[in-house]
Amino acid sequence: MLFGNLDPPDAPFPYEHVGVAGGEELAWLYSQATVGLCLSLTNYSTVPLEMLACGLACVDLDLPSPRSVYGADGAVELVPFDPSALAAAVERLLDHPADRERRSRAGLEFVAPRTWERAAGQVESELRRALALRA
Repeated sequence: MLFGNLDPPDAPFPYEHVGVAGGEELAWLYSQATVGLCLSLTNYSTVPLEMLACGLACVDLDLPSPRSVYGADGAVELVPFDPSALAAAVERLLDHPADRERRSRAGLEFVAPRTWERAAGQVESELRRALALRA
């Protein structure tokens, strides 16, 4: 399944094109998938977080931004920016259910404390700290 753009991309393999999907549709699709692949080329993407929240093992690029969020051996399998390395990581997760399940559990644990309520509390706390420093 490929998603995120209106027009189907050219690809040398068969796939389902979902287009631009909403949160509920993506959550359902992630819950039906076996392995997720995200390519965070600049800032880290929230797509792996969404995949992890649905219990989907995920592969992303081992670049500074994703590494700073997920860690070197965290819930998301980070691999070098190399097509063969990406394919090998996806294939490994497809072929090894125990590793895929470990990543799935780690992902659910990783996202569990990441709630909107907690994020709002962190923003409020930092705003209060900044105002206190200003005074």
